[in-house]
Amino acid sequence: MNFYKEFTKEQVFACAIDAYKGISTHKDYSAEERRETMEEILTELGKDYRSNKNKMFAIIEATLTEVLPQKVNEFIQFAEVKHFKWGETMRFKVKSKQIKAYAVALGATVKRNRMDHAYVTIEASNIQAKVYEEEMNLRINAVNWVELVDACIEAIADEINALIYRTFLDVYSTLPSANKHEGAGVDEAVLNRHLQIVSSYGTPVIFGTRRGLAELPLDSSLITDQDKADLRDRGFVGTYKGAKVYEIKNPVADVTNATFAYDDSYLFVIPTGKENIVKVGFEGDAIVREKAGNDDWTVDFDMAQRLGVAVLQTHFMTIYKNTNFA
Repeated sequence: MNFYKEFTKEQVFACAIDAYKGISTHKDYSAEERRETMEEILTELGKDYRSNKNKMFAIIEATLTEVLPQKVNEFIQFAEVKHFKWGETMRFKVKSKQIKAYAVALGATVKRNRMDHAYVTIEASNIQAKVYEEEMNLRINAVNWVELVDACIEAIADEINALIYRTFLDVYSTLPSANKHEGAGVDEAVLNRHLQIVSSYGTPVIFGTRRGLAELPLDSSLITDQDKADLRDRGFVGTYKGAKVYEIKNPVADVTNATFAYDDSYLFVIPTGKENIVKVGFEGDAIVREKAGNDDWTVDFDMAQRLGVAVLQTHFMTIYKNTNFA
C-alpha cells in the first residue's frame, strides 16, 4: 500500500532521513534532490493538513528517531550513544577498574559482575520540546514544513544536550578533591595539574563554553601564529599545552538575552581514547502530537523522546570552576 502517491512509507521515511542528514542513499538521486522531494511531499500533504496530519507526524517521528542520536554534537567525542527498543533495558558495559562511581542522571545504577567489567543500567525518562504554528497558516497551507521539522529537531536536540551538560555538573561535588578546583579566574598551575592527572588515563581535551574557554591563561611569549588566528576567529585557542580545546555552544535561554543555557564557570578536562564517559540511551521512537484549541489560535506540536543519560563519575576526569562567572 502506497503512503504517498507511488511511494511506500519506507521510501518516504528514507527520503526524509536523507534530507535532514544532507545525504542520499538512493543511487539515482543527489542529496539536493532528496531534500527537494521531501519538501514537495510535505507541501502536498499540507494542502489538506487535517486529513494528512497523521502521515506528516509519522514522517517527523521517523526523522527525529533517526537524526536525534547524531545531534549529541557537543559531547559526541566523549559519548557512547545506543538505541534500544521500547521496554528494553538500557545496559552499557564498562571496564570496572575505570569506575569510581556513577553520576546519576535519570536514576542510573551500577551493577558489577564477577568479571573485570561492570554493566551500567540507565533508566529512561521523557525528554520533551515544543514548537507552535498559527492555526490559520495550517488551514491555508502557509506553513514551511521543512523549517518546522528543522525546528522540531533542534528544539529536542537542545534539550538532550542541556541534560548531558547538567549531568556533567552533577559530577562536580562527588569527584576526588584532587580532580576539582574552585577559584577566581583560571590558575595556570592548577590547570597544569589537572592536565597531568588526566594524561595518566588518556589524551586530555578541554571543553567549556566560549566565555569559559576565553579565560584560559596564556603566556604571551609562547603564543603562536595559529593561537592568534584561533583567538581572532574563535575567541579562544584551539590547543592549550598540548590539549585540544572544544567549545560547548551556549545559546541564550530566552528572548531577553539576559541568561544563557549553560553555566560559563566550568572547564572540563576529559581523557579521550579510552572509556567514553558519557552514556546516552535512546528508547523506542520519537513521538509527535498536536495540541490545538489554544486561546491565541496557535497549534502546539509536542515532541517526546525517551532517553537516559549518565556520566561515569571517574577518577580520570577533572572539573575547574571559575567563580568569576558566579
